[in-house]
Amino acid sequence: MKNILLFLFLLSLSGLTFSQVLSVNGATISVTKGGILSATGNLENSGEIHNSGTISVAGNWKNNLTYTDKGGIFLLNGTEQQDVFHNGQLFGILIIDAGGRKIFSSDAGVKDSLILKDGIVEIPDDYAFTLQSGAGTTKGSDISHISGVLYNTGTGYKLYPVGAEGEYAPAELYELSGDNPTVGIEVINFNPNIEFDEDLSAVSELRYWKAEELSGNDFDAKIALSFDTDYDEAQIENLVVAEAENPEGTYTGVGKNEAETLVNISGIISERKISKPYFALAYIYAEGNEFYIPNTFSPRATAEEDKCLRIYGKYFKKENFQFSVYNKWGNLIYKSNSLEELQTTGWDGKNQKTGKIEEFGMYSYIIKGKTLDGKTIEKTNTVLIME
Repeated sequence: MKNILLFLFLLSLSGLTFSQVLSVNGATISVTKGGILSATGNLENSGEIHNSGTISVAGNWKNNLTYTDKGGIFLLNGTEQQDVFHNGQLFGILIIDAGGRKIFSSDAGVKDSLILKDGIVEIPDDYAFTLQSGAGTTKGSDISHISGVLYNTGTGYKLYPVGAEGEYAPAELYELSGDNPTVGIEVINFNPNIEFDEDLSAVSELRYWKAEELSGNDFDAKIALSFDTDYDEAQIENLVVAEAENPEGTYTGVGKNEAETLVNISGIISERKISKPYFALAYIYAEGNEFYIPNTFSPRATAEEDKCLRIYGKYFKKENFQFSVYNKWGNLIYKSNSLEELQTTGWDGKNQKTGKIEEFGMYSYIIKGKTLDGKTIEKTNTVLIME
């Protein structure tokens, strides 16, 4: 075999850059420590590549024979779609950057570190993308995560920076144990046909997660699931992790560990170890959680809490909320669709049309919304405006 030894030393901006297609045919290329091999087009290897430096590929990467990592960096930085065939071999440090989709058409692994900067890594169902035991990964984002199954090898704590359809929805495993297990997690958006047991009041339809074992004996672990940033405190308070044998259910709760602080995600962790392959966020019944609206208030009161009509208590979801006030003639004088507004500033007694404070007297209100456990309610009552 013809051997080509490229000693690439990084001096100022030095390095080798190739445009269009760089093909390694029956040769051995060694990228030494501090060296850079940059392909602005496609790079195809039909020989041997040993990487102790940095290889940067902006086009497609096709590894037909042997790629040997020796502490090097492999950078996928194409702005358009990149097709990646790594032939079931290992990257050392793999960096995803410059946007675009990086679509893998073979098994691949990372032995040192996966760094997600900008770009979606797509793993089709037929292939396994694996973080080797001891390999780390950065947190993902909406613009850079794994779409498909990400496998993690080893025990202890594992982060899964996964997402679906451009939405970042990571998960974590805690206290993972077993015979050097390789456990994969994937997130799937939308699940409208859900069944759950009587201990739960609702299960999220937004998404579910799937866990599967690639190798090793049966594993034990607790799972942490992320929630969207628009979840309010009342919703979070009644969230638990639920598991099922299939994505449609029947889901059963595995609790929420109130004392555990999550490492890399905003979410909740199961209180108990998991035993089924599908997971979703679920609500428990909010027993004792009621709402309270005072029956009198005065816009001229000296105490701040008496000046406005507010809603107290964790009872409603903020979506599809409506609060309306009517005078004795049945005319609408105030309306709000903001639960946050009614819980903080409240209604100050002013007519929304005239901007003037209403007179002393009795007024009726109608409150409509969904409770934290998913029930739709509508209630009517009265309030007295004092002088």
